[in-house]
Amino acid sequence: MQRRHLFELMDQDWWPDRFKKMETEYLGAANRLLGLYRPAVSKLGRAMRHIGCRRIVDLCSGSGTHLEPILAQMEAEQGRACQVTLTDIAPHPATYAEISRKNARFGHVGTSVDARAVPDHLRGFRTLFAGFHHFPPDQARNILKDAFDKGTGIAVFEHTRRRPLDILSMLFTPVVVWALTPFIRPFRFSRLFWTYIVPVIPLAILWDGIVSALRSYTEPELRAMIEPLASPEYQWEFETCRVGGVVATTLLIGYPAASKIGETDASAEYAKGQPDFALEPSFARPTTPYAT
Repeated sequence: MQRRHLFELMDQDWWPDRFKKMETEYLGAANRLLGLYRPAVSKLGRAMRHIGCRRIVDLCSGSGTHLEPILAQMEAEQGRACQVTLTDIAPHPATYAEISRKNARFGHVGTSVDARAVPDHLRGFRTLFAGFHHFPPDQARNILKDAFDKGTGIAVFEHTRRRPLDILSMLFTPVVVWALTPFIRPFRFSRLFWTYIVPVIPLAILWDGIVSALRSYTEPELRAMIEPLASPEYQWEFETCRVGGVVATTLLIGYPAASKIGETDASAEYAKGQPDFALEPSFARPTTPYAT
């Protein structure tokens, strides 16, 4: 099936921000409740340990809530603390501030960060959860090449696939949205209205889900992207992990043979699992609430 780069509602400037927020909150809750990335996260943790990295720079973070169970799983498996910096081209600072208030290992960049042009001072293992398909082939290759050129780890996670059966399964999306909506936090009456009374959110997620599947890259396409980046100093791995024997998560991960990231594991606070936020100027934990 040929890749189709159709439009997703969440990418459109004219799509209301409140609907974008409801969609991202649903996606974060679905990933958390269904554990879509759980089987693939262990490989990320091992790669980070291999290069001595304890900081994740998450790109295209959306609501950011998908990282909370992922970080907890990694720390339980690896037995060490990590930091996460949430970033997005259209960030959700109020939501990020709430996450960092609950967990001191989280910080965020309150201004726009484009995954195609990550600032040099944002050091850490880059992750993209369900965000890679948003980029056309040339831009997607550049995202991988930038991590390779800078000797920085990168992990791409996708749980949509460009196969007829996977696309047909998207037709059940509204039912899943209706089932999971009562468990989404924070609770909002507006979400109930736009989900059950006027089903804008289920239909929007259905459309964006189908488009995401049509935009997804196949294994041969991903392997073709990394072929020019082959090097004995940089390792690439590809894996498909299944959740409950049904949903498949695709993982493409790359990392240097030796760390060039410049992490600060020698810091006394860091070694005790209490991240020193002063180490990264843009790793901000706000002391005053942001306006929504």
